[in-house]
Parts: sequence; C-alpha cells; structure tokens
Amino acid sequence: MHGNLESGKGVANTLISDLDDLLFSTVSFLPFPGTLNLNQIRPIPSLTSTVVYDVKNTLDNCEGIELTPCSISGIKSALIRPLADNYPKSKFEFVAPISLRKLFSLHDGDVVSISPPDDLWHYDLRADLDYIDNFDGVIFDLDGTLTDLDVNWNSVRTEISGLFPPSIDPFSRRPNKNDHTPIYELAQKHGLYEDLLDLLASHEFDGTKNAEPLPLVNALGNLDCPIGLCTKNSHLASQEIAEKFNIHFDSLITRESTFEDKPNPFPLQKCIEELGLSPGNTLFIGNEKTDAETAYRAGTSFLQVSQFY
Repeated sequence: MHGNLESGKGVANTLISDLDDLLFSTVSFLPFPGTLNLNQIRPIPSLTSTVVYDVKNTLDNCEGIELTPCSISGIKSALIRPLADNYPKSKFEFVAPISLRKLFSLHDGDVVSISPPDDLWHYDLRADLDYIDNFDGVIFDLDGTLTDLDVNWNSVRTEISGLFPPSIDPFSRRPNKNDHTPIYELAQKHGLYEDLLDLLASHEFDGTKNAEPLPLVNALGNLDCPIGLCTKNSHLASQEIAEKFNIHFDSLITRESTFEDKPNPFPLQKCIEELGLSPGNTLFIGNEKTDAETAYRAGTSFLQVSQFY
C-alpha cells in the first residue's frame, strides 16, 4: 500500500516512550521516539495485527494498542493505532528503529510504500548514508557491496566440480542456488571440505589484487557505531580487502566462521552477537536478494547498495 506523508502533532511521541517494552516484545525493536504519519492509505489484508489491551499510557480513553508489523523500503516498521474513541480513523502512524523522515529525506506530501515485514528487498526510497549510524550498529556484505572481487566464478565452479568424483555433480544438490551449504556438506562427507575452502580462498585472494573500492567504502570511516562484516567470502580475502582499503571491522564473519551460509541467518546472527547488538536495531547492507532474506530471518533492517546512489 501507499500513503502520503503529513506532519503530526507529536502526540504519539509520549505514547511510544510509555510503551518501549511492549513495542520491543511485540515488534522486536526499540522505536525511534517519533512516528511517520501517513494518510490516504488502505490496509493490506495480508498483514497480521496484534492487539494489546490494558496498556498503561498517557492518552485519554485508550483501551489498548493495535500493532501491525511491516517494512518501509527495507526498514523494520510497524503501524501503531491506539484503540481510542477520539483517535481519527484516517490517521496512520508508523514506528521504526530510526527516524524514517531523516533516513529517507522525506517531506510532507511524499508518497511512501508500505510492504509486508518479510519483503525487505522492495524499496522506492533513497537512503542518506550520513544517517545510517543512528542504528545501534551496521553490518556490511563484502563482494558487490564494498568491492567487486576480480574472480572468474565459472572457472571456480569447474574446479569445484573437479574435486569430486565424476559421478557427483555438487551443484545439483542445491534447492537454492545462492545457498552453498549443501556443497559444503557434500565436501565434508567426501573428506574434501578443507580442499574446497582452500580452493575458494585462493581464487578470492587473487581476486583482491585488482579489486577496486565501491563508493560505500568511503563512508565506513565516518560511521560512529559498531561496524561488522558478514560475507560468504573467505577470511583471507576479507582481511586483505580490509587492509587494502584501510577498513576496521569490529566483527568479521566469513566463510570459515560458520558452516551455514546465507540466507541461513546464523552468520549474520553471529556477527550481531559479537557486536553486542539487538537485531531489531541493527542494519544490514548488501547487494543481493539473498542478503535481504538473511536480514529478515535474522531480525534486522536491510538497505541495498543501490539505495544510496
């Protein structure tokens, strides 16, 4: 659904501060103390709402709160509606872990799209790179996000196939072509796991030699929050890129860190844990739909590289 942005009167700000614990337990993030006010929208039937009664708050005649999780251009959000007789039926207020007005440079009258909570890949708003450190922490993907590794992946796939007996096609075992876990499991079963990791690390390390920084790299040094890297690439290549472009990561989760592979949320969850963050107030930035799915499954917000440029 779509809505038009309008200015609010700040009434909901007090309500949100009253309901921090309730909101966190229901929508899994601590909200920014303000709402995004939209009008002229219709609810999405597929969205699921939760109603909480007998809440303690400062609004008059408020019997409870209706919360509807959603997402706005990749950011975890929720429609919040006080159950009060004097609350306008045409008023729609959204909470998020960050000021959506500032992150997306929004102004009254702008059209904003509301998506289901699992659709973090959909976006129609550009993001302000200077504002992302208002999240508690930011985690980045590597290849295609911070740099493009110079790797001939067709050649790598041929070499991976050559590791296995001729009767086994390791790439036929994947229900999701972006999830390499079945290949790792197959390699482990045949005693080839370390050989597979070495092969991948060798090609990716060679690919760092001609790798150039993508624009996001220039912003990392200015971020005033914990920074993590969560990538399918090897530790060797990731460390080389960090040194080459003078990047410091407070947590570095690579292929060797976990057996699981994105979109399994475990690698991202491990990075969040190392950074000491809450998933709902963390941002993950990547360049593939798999990254967005990983973010949703790990409970974070997501922005894709193309939203910044």
